[in-house]
Amino acid sequence: MVRIKIYCEGPSEESFINRIMIPYFSGRQLYLTAIPCNGVSKYSRIRRDIRDYCRSDQGAIVTTMLDYYGLPSETPGYREAPKDDIYRMVEFVERKMAEDIGEVNFYPNLLLHEYEMLLFSDVDAFAFCDLNKRQMDALREISESFSTPEHINNSPNTAPSKRILKIFEDYDKVPDGYKIAKNIGLHTMREKCRHFDAWLCRLENL
Repeated sequence: MVRIKIYCEGPSEESFINRIMIPYFSGRQLYLTAIPCNGVSKYSRIRRDIRDYCRSDQGAIVTTMLDYYGLPSETPGYREAPKDDIYRMVEFVERKMAEDIGEVNFYPNLLLHEYEMLLFSDVDAFAFCDLNKRQMDALREISESFSTPEHINNSPNTAPSKRILKIFEDYDKVPDGYKIAKNIGLHTMREKCRHFDAWLCRLENL
């Protein structure tokens, strides 16, 4: 069995790992553990924490489920990353993080642009939160405006979670996020979110 520690943003990601990813991976001899950091404001803390986890358990893989949107600006590669293609951009930053942290059992992963983008893989699943037709139509309009959920843009006002909150003011990230994600399923998320799928493929191939 391969042990994988996932250093993640907070309660929403922890719930997603514990309630959706762990059941999915359990039959594949992969043992996942969520390590929430409750938000990151300094890259120095990310680097210190990840190095500590890598060195304290060298038999485990340490990976991340961090929002590209919320990365500190001093993160290696963040300012220099190519902006013409989101996949080249995120892969560049992940590569620079791996080089900077320098631990062989560290596999960086960043979400484009944050966790809530996964919920746009199938906006019909928001109906399980009893949204009305106007709200559902507004969510569909957003979804149809972008080529993939991972392209929903990275900005303080227009990031996926901000868009959801403008439409669904009572959105509660942990219970509602889980309910929506559960009804979408990992298969659909992987079909719609190329970078997210690549991360899961890498874990599956360990």
